[in-house]
Amino acid sequence: YLNNHTDVKLLNLKPALLQAKSEVAEDLYYHKDTHWNFIGGYVGFERLAKEINKLGFNVNADKLTPSMISFGELRNMDMEAGAKEWAYDISYRKNLHTECTKNEENEAVTVCKTKGTGNPKRLLIFVDSFSEYLMPYLNKSFDTVYYVPAGSKKLSEIKSYVEIAKPDLVIDELVERYFSRYINYPRVFGGDYD
Repeated sequence: YLNNHTDVKLLNLKPALLQAKSEVAEDLYYHKDTHWNFIGGYVGFERLAKEINKLGFNVNADKLTPSMISFGELRNMDMEAGAKEWAYDISYRKNLHTECTKNEENEAVTVCKTKGTGNPKRLLIFVDSFSEYLMPYLNKSFDTVYYVPAGSKKLSEIKSYVEIAKPDLVIDELVERYFSRYINYPRVFGGDYD
């Protein structure tokens, strides 16, 4: 559906996260929440960047080191009322600033633009709640990133997002517990639900 050319690859981030867990003193996930924090998100981004670069893109992702990690702010946790945990900061391209807005054609689409990335490409990414911890790194790696909530079953909707974004790359970010969605993709992309 994307210019009649699709290169599909499934990327499992679990091995990269397990390795990082043995190399970094801080937690990669929150204790009182099911999500990874910004350290875990960076490890996922670092692994993702390696695959993106194999496709000819220019995504800068230095290997995570302890010197890149600093305390951020205390955040409220989803799973326990009143519980707070540290959201670490990762010093990744701090000199670049991102502006995000809702798309005028479709309010479900968030568009983030960052000047000076050195990468003029456009990314369209279908996201779930884990993307919050990938966004800072993706935003500072692409000129423009389009974020769309995951779970579209209609091919016509997917095509409309592609038409809005005109992306150079499409990523479907999906947490493991929703992998069963991939089984349904032949029907989705075959137009069965339109």
